[in-house]
Amino acid sequence: DAEFDALDIKTRRYLDYDAFHSLAIQLGLHVCPTLYRGPWSDELRGLANGKSTLADHMREGFVVRPVRERRDDRLGRVILKLVGEDYLLRKSA
Repeated sequence: DAEFDALDIKTRRYLDYDAFHSLAIQLGLHVCPTLYRGPWSDELRGLANGKSTLADHMREGFVVRPVRERRDDRLGRVILKLVGEDYLLRKSA
């Protein structure tokens, strides 16, 4: 398994990405690979398909999160998973 997130149980807040990544490395935890870091564009949707970077099977998709944790008044925590079309088609077959 690979980690992609951490909650500070004292403050009940999720760590910003860089703080999480540093802590995970310090603790010797395996971290999910970063497929891309930068501004969002629709071309990134293609990263949701293909072979998994963690195992020998199809990629389910990828998690999109801001570098700095934030909340949206309507949605709550800003984090989402973009599920790949290939994965969805396989599951519906």
